[in-house]
Amino acid sequence: ASQESDAGDLTRAVDAMRSALLIYVRLNPSREPAGGSRWDMTRNRLFQWEKERGQLEIPVPLISKKSGWTWQFNYPSDDWAAVDYNDQDWPSGPGVLGFSDEHIATKILRNSSGNSRASSYLSFYFRHSFYVESPEQISSLRVSLLRDDGARIFLNGTEVVRDNMPDGEITEATLALHTVNLSNETRYWEFAVPVQPLVRGRNVVAVEVHQALPDSSDLGFDLELVGNVPSPVNYLQSLDLTSLENYLRSEGENLARFLIQEAFPAVQVE
Repeated sequence: ASQESDAGDLTRAVDAMRSALLIYVRLNPSREPAGGSRWDMTRNRLFQWEKERGQLEIPVPLISKKSGWTWQFNYPSDDWAAVDYNDQDWPSGPGVLGFSDEHIATKILRNSSGNSRASSYLSFYFRHSFYVESPEQISSLRVSLLRDDGARIFLNGTEVVRDNMPDGEITEATLALHTVNLSNETRYWEFAVPVQPLVRGRNVVAVEVHQALPDSSDLGFDLELVGNVPSPVNYLQSLDLTSLENYLRSEGENLARFLIQEAFPAVQVE
């Protein structure tokens, strides 16, 4: 994945140990030490951890909350959510984007005049690019969405979330189903997102936010996107290890020693 894991130190240590043991034991079976050695004790500790926690997935942030977004209040064009759409002329700023609320970081125009007493546009459009080096390693995606009032989310032009919006065709004049008030104005709603639209290299999340009322007084938008990557042991077990053999036979033991010492400095590798 494109960014480092946001998991805690202990999780990273356990994953490093898991990878090291898998490499060492599977590629050097004749060197596996007898029971009772430090290697065996460490491995047992790791297996117990795995049993208690179940299968582990590591969250990798792809778009963080309060990231920068380009925005527009006029309906841009039918291809506005596509990866190659040119939004260089759009204004930009960090989330939360919107108007008339205290938690807003980037105040956007509610209409072409900027008059706070005039009616607001009914829909607003946002785009953000991010990069992924190895999309095949991402097993699932999760979106956390702050929207006031309704929203549709597109990943590389494919609609993946529709929240507080009616079914059927959506236009720039479509109203959200319900108004958002009080604590829900700052709430992040979570959704599972399919990974199929994700590609290697540049990806684009595009979001349209709709008002619930023509005379709505406020607007708010922010988003977080997280990819879940299987723990290293699960990933390595899914591979054909013979394809890694030439590299790991020469480097596997050194890598294992390094990872063990990084994960558990008190453990001396024999």
